[in-house]
Amino acid sequence: MWFRTLPLTNAERRFYRQVLNVGRTRYVLRSVLFFGGAMFTIMTFAKPLFHHSPVDFASVVIGLIVWPIAGWSFGVAMWGKAERMERRDLR
Repeated sequence: MWFRTLPLTNAERRFYRQVLNVGRTRYVLRSVLFFGGAMFTIMTFAKPLFHHSPVDFASVVIGLIVWPIAGWSFGVAMWGKAERMERRDLR
């Protein structure tokens, strides 16, 4: 590797173990709900308030498709990171 990885601190170890103890499915579903839901709300309803434009039906439908997929992707990526960090810590 071109960079040196530092050993995990105790707080980081506890955090990654806590993430892994939740379980993959539950963790990813939480990410869909919280990340995808928050982004949907902000981008669909709050953003038009700042641009003084109305919320149209198309943006709501597109947001309902795009943001849950983004939440799922975020959850899967963070789960993979937690697994990698746990494996790295075991070495």
